[in-house]
This record gives sequence, C-alpha cells and structure tokens, in this order.
Amino acid sequence: MAGECAQMRDLKTTVQGLTQALNNVIQAGTRNGAGDLYGNFQRMNPPRFNGTPDPDEAENWVSRVMTLHTSTGMA
Repeated sequence: MAGECAQMRDLKTTVQGLTQALNNVIQAGTRNGAGDLYGNFQRMNPPRFNGTPDPDEAENWVSRVMTLHTSTGMA
C-alpha cells in the first residue's frame, strides 16, 4: 500500500512536470521556435490521461507521452 502511494506521488510529480513544460512552450509562443515544437507535439496526437488510479496505466501514459516529448525535441 505504501509503495503504491509513493508510486502515485512520483507519477503525479511527473505529470505536473510535463504539464508545466507544455505550458512553458505554449507561453513562449514562437519567440524561440517553441510554438513549432508544441505544434509538432500536438500533431502527433498525444494520449490523454483519463485520471485512472491504476498506477500501471498512469505509468504507461507517462511513458508514451515522454516518448513523444523526446521525439519532438522537447526533452
């Protein structure tokens, strides 16, 4: 039980970091080409997180988003 709680906290932290990174890109706009990165990421149709409490599903979502994040050059 404690392990699952720690895993969920880690996933929450990761999701918050990804959200902040995307928000930073949106706010930066095209001043430094960040708008192109965001547009490329969006065109890749990133998976949506449905808020599941299942840590395995959440971890798989984070993994898929990170793969897209890396492939667009945002990482």
